[in-house]
Amino acid sequence: MDALVTADLTTGPSGERLTYDERIAEILERYPPDHPVHRTWVKAAPILRECVERTEARLRGDQPR
Repeated sequence: MDALVTADLTTGPSGERLTYDERIAEILERYPPDHPVHRTWVKAAPILRECVERTEARLRGDQPR
């Protein structure tokens, strides 16, 4: 699951490589703050960041948390 989340949240809509922060910002820019999609991403962002951090740690050879 972590790898899938990481693939989604480090790839832009056109397939370009983005950082997690760039991808979240890109998603939030498309929806106004009162939109359900915007609010959901804001709530989910910390949990999804943990997925990306675990995947990056695994790729470095670190022990996952």
